[in-house]
Amino acid sequence: MVGCESHRGRRSSHDCLSAPPPRPHRAVHDPGPTATGDSCRGARMRPIGRSVKMARYWWQCTACGERPPWLTVCGSRSVAAFIWDELAPSGWDQALLRRRCSCGRDALRITYRAGRGDPDRISVKHIVGGRPSGDHLAMLWETFRHSSPRATWIESKYQRGRSPWGLTKRIVLERRRFVQLLRAYERVTGRALTDGAPSGRLSPASPGSARKVRATAQPGSPPLPPGSSRRHDA
Repeated sequence: MVGCESHRGRRSSHDCLSAPPPRPHRAVHDPGPTATGDSCRGARMRPIGRSVKMARYWWQCTACGERPPWLTVCGSRSVAAFIWDELAPSGWDQALLRRRCSCGRDALRITYRAGRGDPDRISVKHIVGGRPSGDHLAMLWETFRHSSPRATWIESKYQRGRSPWGLTKRIVLERRRFVQLLRAYERVTGRALTDGAPSGRLSPASPGSARKVRATAQPGSPPLPPGSSRRHDA
């Protein structure tokens, strides 16, 4: 048999024809679904139908239930842009979170779903944050469920610039920054998170001071010596 041109004198044509063909160029890096866009090129992503979706926010009147288009209420295109461009620069003006509805009541609030499979809705009562650290903005959200509007909930959230990505993530803060958030909340809302009393009635504790609480022995614990007491942080 006559050898092929590239292997003449060394291999037979049968050997060349039986050699494995060159590996074809793959158009995609993985048979699974991939993200589009330069920032996610080459990253393996979940299928679109199974991915974790970001919470969707809208304005809704808690009195009549009306849901006007977002841009008819504020000038920002998303909740993160609204916080970054309007709410934070205003000094956290809480009046921006309660708008006038066509029914005549100041009951338009930012609203979102309680969670997957939960038909309840959550509306925002207060949003207070500190000074941004770069593009990182930590906040406290006070919210209430439509099914039980008298019970309020405190959520700690953050966002990166105008991106809402962090609004659904857990946040861990340095103690100093968390205390700053609590003080900012009290200053903006006039309410204290500790006991519900107006912040103006709170007497600031002096450095190192603590409130003495009478110590009581719990069932099963050893008895305390006479005249002993434990000190608890106020």
